[in-house]
Amino acid sequence: MLGFIIKSMVVAIALALLAYSIFPEIGLLRPVAASLAISLLFSFAYPYLRGVKRGDGLISVQASAGPLFMFGASTCVAMEDGRKGDQIPITFSDGTLGYGVIDAYEGLITPARIRILHKPTAMHEITVI
Repeated sequence: MLGFIIKSMVVAIALALLAYSIFPEIGLLRPVAASLAISLLFSFAYPYLRGVKRGDGLISVQASAGPLFMFGASTCVAMEDGRKGDQIPITFSDGTLGYGVIDAYEGLITPARIRILHKPTAMHEITVI
């Protein structure tokens, strides 16, 4: 997300400089300030517009996790696109498959969060559901 914010700011400033080169009478400060404001507002709205896409890294928590959920969290990968509240299949780092509900979209430095509903166990290299 941080990389997206930086890229959108660079594009917005480039557009502001282009506008200044075409219309120098508007001044430089207003277009630059407006472009930075727009890119910051868009970066907050972007996760809600995008949702979770297949292949996104997620942080998973147990469905019964309390306020200290980070101590029992693990990473996984989304196998389907989804929105907040949707149930999607996920793959854990050990290769097992499971299902979870999208709990929160990605933040500035944190990946999207998913609540694990069902995590099967792997037995002899075969995933048992």
